[in-house]
Amino acid sequence: MPRRVFFPLPATPLHLNDYMFLDERVSEVKGRVRELLDLDLKEDDLDMDCERPASKTVFQNQSILLKIV
Repeated sequence: MPRRVFFPLPATPLHLNDYMFLDERVSEVKGRVRELLDLDLKEDDLDMDCERPASKTVFQNQSILLKIV
């Protein structure tokens, strides 16, 4: 499951987000933002702490419950 990575939109109070998959690097998020919005972000501009990747055990436990029900 991807997690959201937030970043500020310069000269506004707005924050936008992109989705980062487990196999992706920060440079890929920065590249997409540069390509789509023509913004050069620093790694410090990215807020990656708002969401954490879900653990696989959570999904395994949910699938077990779905099989029981």
